[in-house]
Amino acid sequence: MSNSNILEERAIKLGMAGTLGMAALGFSFSVLTHSEAILLDGLFSLIGLAITFFSLRVSRLIQQPDDEKYPFGYAMFEPILNLGKGLLMLVICLFALFSAINSILEGGYQVSAGIAIWYALIAATGCMAIAVIQRKLAQKSGSPLLEVDAKSWFIDGLLSGAVALAFIVVIFLQNTPLANLVPYADPTLMIALVLAAGFMPIDIIKKNWYQLLGRTDDINLHSQVFDIVAPVIALESIPNYHLRQVRLGRLVYVQCYLVISPEQEKEFNLMEQDRLRSLLYDKLRAEFPYLATDLIFTADTIWVKRAILPGVQGQ
Repeated sequence: MSNSNILEERAIKLGMAGTLGMAALGFSFSVLTHSEAILLDGLFSLIGLAITFFSLRVSRLIQQPDDEKYPFGYAMFEPILNLGKGLLMLVICLFALFSAINSILEGGYQVSAGIAIWYALIAATGCMAIAVIQRKLAQKSGSPLLEVDAKSWFIDGLLSGAVALAFIVVIFLQNTPLANLVPYADPTLMIALVLAAGFMPIDIIKKNWYQLLGRTDDINLHSQVFDIVAPVIALESIPNYHLRQVRLGRLVYVQCYLVISPEQEKEFNLMEQDRLRSLLYDKLRAEFPYLATDLIFTADTIWVKRAILPGVQGQ
């Protein structure tokens, strides 16, 4: 295992321990306080624990080479898992939103604010601490799995923070003329939180759905690949080439077609082709640690089209 893979696995195991602790904390305090927000918080953590087991499995799978069942490797599993995480986060947010709206319509509910504040402060601090650690490890390892996990922990921390704020508001309002608003504090802040954090799962869903479709809106990826490949091709005096690039989780796949002239056919023998392949691969690998490449030489541009389109007469 590479150092990045070791960091990723450690971070996932840290997340598993954290989600188990947060789930136990949430369910215990929800019984003591009768708070739906705390119950939701515990549920979010429990579901996160189940997802983390899949993350560990996928983290190990994508390190394996291709085989007969998966001739192109296991890279596709990462965006599939991240898409599932995003959908799950969105479902939980929507559940929280509708539950809070329903509570307000039914007149709100009373919570044991004093006990709940302690829960919320502990949970918010723990979740945010793990989110920061996961974010740093995601940057060091280049792991999209950890990047999504860090966002999930951040949302969980926001949920806990909203609970703490709601209970602080409850305590201040209890002995004031606004005491009749106390039952609405918890669901109102939950609505505000979901509306504020809802963009995160939507962004995760969109990004990974596009990856599964083979669509890329990643302008930076195109620019990075072009800036690496173009100078090398220019030095070889090859006037015509075509680049395709796509990201699948952490894997970056680059396909480059070099269209050579009839005069260059003898110049680019197999030895020269492999030399150029090695040169481009090393330069791209320095920028993209998880890389797959195809460098194809042809004298006919028709093969550029036929690489992705069904061959028909005249094309």
